[in-house]
Amino acid sequence: PPPPARVLEIGAGTGVMSLLIAELGYELTATDISHAMLQRARAKAADRGLSGVQFEIADAEVLPFQEGEFDAVFGRHILWTLPDPQRAVTEWRRVLRASGVLVIVDSLSLRRGLRLRMQRAISNLMLRLRPPAGGHRYGPGVHEALPLLGNSDPNRYSELISAAGFGRVQVETLDRLKRLELKAMPLVERWHAQDRKYLFAATRD
Repeated sequence: PPPPARVLEIGAGTGVMSLLIAELGYELTATDISHAMLQRARAKAADRGLSGVQFEIADAEVLPFQEGEFDAVFGRHILWTLPDPQRAVTEWRRVLRASGVLVIVDSLSLRRGLRLRMQRAISNLMLRLRPPAGGHRYGPGVHEALPLLGNSDPNRYSELISAAGFGRVQVETLDRLKRLELKAMPLVERWHAQDRKYLFAATRD
């Protein structure tokens, strides 16, 4: 049989997606800039007996890998957190082999009418009193440092991926997955999570 496809995961965090990718039989290199998060991901992989996963500290915008080293690059909820997303996607293309696949999953903000703005204001007030476990809130200046933070237009992602040198970008909404996520959240956090989940896929020519 052919060897398993080599997958590079960007922003693996604590390994939520890493374990799923490895269990599907791919040869996975999971990267993150946080040593503490990768330590947790390693422990989870060890608990499941997934000894073949490689975990490496890496900057998403400057990867320590050779050109054309991977069959696929995957990133989930990572692109909007980067100061230079264009540089990052260009770097991800560099480490892909010819015909390699880029897959990005991210949540984009919704354009807010009056009802959504009111719900968001109420949820922000309540979350200040009780921050969600594992949640994050950004202070002044962060929006300016992260160009995709708060973005509601999927075309910005498509244009960014195309500008990195990829061919046609396929875009798919993941509304069913979003509904399942919301169903598992407390109401106040559900009101705060006013976004729509998308999958972007492109192939390196």
